[in-house]
Amino acid sequence: MASDFDNLEMGPCTGTYKGTDLGLTKGGVEVEFGTEVTPITVDQYGDTVVDNVIKGRSVKVKFPMAESDLTKLAACVPGSTLIGTGASKKLVIKSAVGTSLRAQAGELVLHPFARAANDKSKDVTISLASVKGDFSFAFKHDDQKVFAVEFEGFVDLTTGELFTMGDPAAA
Repeated sequence: MASDFDNLEMGPCTGTYKGTDLGLTKGGVEVEFGTEVTPITVDQYGDTVVDNVIKGRSVKVKFPMAESDLTKLAACVPGSTLIGTGASKKLVIKSAVGTSLRAQAGELVLHPFARAANDKSKDVTISLASVKGDFSFAFKHDDQKVFAVEFEGFVDLTTGELFTMGDPAAA
C-alpha cells in the first residue's frame, strides 16, 4: 500500500461545546481514548491469558482554554449561572449537588484549525460530552492564565456510540 503524505497531520484545533465556541487554546488539546479489558484464563494454561474481553471504553478531552471569557467558561461548568452583560458580568458557581452530568451533556466537536469549516473529514465529535466542572488556573507573573477544562464522553444508549472521528454525516 502506498503512503499518502496528506494523511500526516499536525496543528491545533478549534472546539465547540453545545454550540459555544470555546475559543483559543494554549498547550494543545488532548484526546484520550481508553479500552479496559478483562483477561480470560483457563486452568489448563495456568495464568497464561488466552483472550481479553472488552469490558468498557472511555473518551476524555483536555481543553486548555486560553481566553478569560466568562461566557465560554459558563458553558463548561454545570450548575453555574452567568449574570450580567458586556463588561459587567459574573459567573456564579453553585454546589450543584445531585446534578446529573449526563443530563447536562452536549455535543463537543474538535475541528482541525487548518481545515476549511465545511471540511469535517478529520473532526472528532463526542455527542454526549460533559464536564464535571473541574478546572484550574493560576495567576503567575511569567505565564498566561489558562483554564484547564476536561470533558468526558458518555455512551449513546440508543446507538452505542461513544464518539466519532471523521465526517459525522457520512453514511
